[in-house]
Amino acid sequence: MIFGMDIVHFPIGRYHIDVYFLRRELIKIDIELKERNRVKEFFQKLHSKAEDILFTIISKIPEKLIPSPIMNWLDRYMNKRIGELKQQIIKQRWQHDSLEKAVSDIRFINQDTKKAPSDD
Repeated sequence: MIFGMDIVHFPIGRYHIDVYFLRRELIKIDIELKERNRVKEFFQKLHSKAEDILFTIISKIPEKLIPSPIMNWLDRYMNKRIGELKQQIIKQRWQHDSLEKAVSDIRFINQDTKKAPSDD
């Protein structure tokens, strides 16, 4: 989130689409197309997996034995993952809404074909 704006990333084909929108107000939507960088994506996924493994290992250690810098990292890690889950929820809502619209369009077309007389 940047200054009260949410960002949702959509990888589509060779491009990334970043959608910026104001929280609780869908007044302004800024869509930015970017070329996908597969090398950068690979290293981001590798870094993410390493963080996941490190988090799993550290979470099994008693809290009294964990130094404060690592606790701060755990806090940042959790905030980052919460942000990713929020993005995923927004993306799934958009996909759900578009699927609902497609289903309603199909139903509307089917109703029109049933009502219209056929020219057999």
